[in-house]
Amino acid sequence: DQTSQQSLKDYVSTFGPDELQRMTSVASAEAQMAMESQAFALFGDLRELKEKLVNALGPVTSNEEVSKKLEQAVQTGEVESLRITSEDLRRLVLEAVAFGALLNDAETQVDSLYELTPSMSRPLGALTGEDDEGRMLPE
Repeated sequence: DQTSQQSLKDYVSTFGPDELQRMTSVASAEAQMAMESQAFALFGDLRELKEKLVNALGPVTSNEEVSKKLEQAVQTGEVESLRITSEDLRRLVLEAVAFGALLNDAETQVDSLYELTPSMSRPLGALTGEDDEGRMLPE
């Protein structure tokens, strides 16, 4: 429903820069690896999916060309796609929020007993396929 979507958007838009930074960063490399494992379990290797998408689209000069090439790549099976209903999307978001909250609680609890590895400067790069380092703890 439009009202609930707007209220979430309005709520998030009230966050200040510090709060946004805190909410979008991962405190430990161990938590980052848990997030990567969860994303991999749900969607597969995001780096591989991104590479397939970039290769399928090739060079493009306009948004219209991107849309056309993307639709063609999905129809021919050149890139994998996933269609979900708005209810499925709502469930996926709620599960992500629950996972993040539980992960944060676990990270806080474990960090009180053991020293966790601080996360790297690009904490979400592996999730989006933006880094080349792979899944490993820093030395």
